[in-house]
Amino acid sequence: MSELEPLIRALASGESLRNTEIASAQVDELQDLGLDVVAHTDGHYGLSAPLELLAAASIRNHLTAEANKAIGDVECHLQIDSTNTRLMTMPASLVEGRLCLAESQTAGRGRRGRSWQSPFGQNIYMSLGWRVPKGIAIPGISLVVGMAIANALRTLGYRHIGLKWPNDVLVSSESGSNGKLAGILLEMGPPVGGDHIIVIGVGLNVEMSESASTLIDQPYATLKELTPEAVAGTPLPEFSRNLLTAAIMNTLIPDLVRYSSQGFAPFAPLWAGFDLYIDRQIFVRIADQQTTGIHRGIDQEGQLIVDIDGLRRTFNAGEVSLRAADPALNTSRL
Repeated sequence: MSELEPLIRALASGESLRNTEIASAQVDELQDLGLDVVAHTDGHYGLSAPLELLAAASIRNHLTAEANKAIGDVECHLQIDSTNTRLMTMPASLVEGRLCLAESQTAGRGRRGRSWQSPFGQNIYMSLGWRVPKGIAIPGISLVVGMAIANALRTLGYRHIGLKWPNDVLVSSESGSNGKLAGILLEMGPPVGGDHIIVIGVGLNVEMSESASTLIDQPYATLKELTPEAVAGTPLPEFSRNLLTAAIMNTLIPDLVRYSSQGFAPFAPLWAGFDLYIDRQIFVRIADQQTTGIHRGIDQEGQLIVDIDGLRRTFNAGEVSLRAADPALNTSRL
C-alpha cells in the first residue's frame, strides 16, 4: 500500500497520471482496491469520478470546540486491518480520545464476530477510544452511540433513520422494510486506574460497489441512495465524508461526556423515539434457543424488555440477538 499511496493521493486530487508515471500492474492493484482508474485517449490515467479522501485537518475544521478538545488525535489510514484492532492493540494510555479512520479495512469486524465489508474510499470506518469512570455501567453505551449517530444523520436531513436494539442503525422505508445503514462494535480494553477504556467502532455505509454488495448477506442501505431534506430552511451542505464524520463526533462527544458522568438513565426515555421494533412481535435468540415475544422497549439500564407468554423478561446485549417476526422488517440473520 505504501507505494500506491502517492498515486492514490494524486488521483484523488484530480491529477491525470502519464503512463510513464504509473505502471499497468499498479493500475490493476488500484482497481483491485475498488478504485475506478480509467485510461484516457491521451495516454493518461485518472479516476472516473471524484474521490474525497478522509483527512484529519478537514475533520477537525468541522468539529465543535468541545469535540476538538475531547479528541486528542485523529488518524486517517488508507488501509488497515481494522480500526478497532488498531486501538485495541495500542497502550491504554494512548487510546483515550484517539479517533482512527480508514479508507479500507482488510479485516473489518462486526458484532458477534461477523465480517464487515470495507471497500476502499466508499464508506466510513472509524473507531474512538473513550474512558468511562468506574462506577458507571458500560452496557447502555452502545445505545447512546446509536442514538447519537441517528441524531447526527437526522440533523443532516436524513429523516427516516431509526434503530434496532442494541446497535444497528437502520433506514426505514415507506414500505415498512428496514435496511442496515450502520453497525456499532464496542470492545473493552484493560482498565486504567479502575476506569474502563472502551473502543467504539462504527461502520457507516455511504455507497457500495456492486462487487462489495455481493458479499453482504443481509438487507443494507447507503446514504447515497437517500435524498436528504433541508432542516428548518437551512440549505443542505455539499456531501462530504469528512463533514459527516465531524457531524457524528459533534453529536456523540457531548453524549459520551454526559454518559460518563450520569450513566444511561438520562438517555433511557429517549430510546423510544428511535426504536423501529417497539410493540412488534420479535424472535429472540439466546445461544441456540429461540423464542417469540413482544418487544416492549428498554429499561433504565438499556436492557431489552420482552413480553413472553404474558411474562415480562429483560435481556442484556451480550445475551441475545433479535429480529422481527415479520420477514419484511428483518435487517440481519440470527
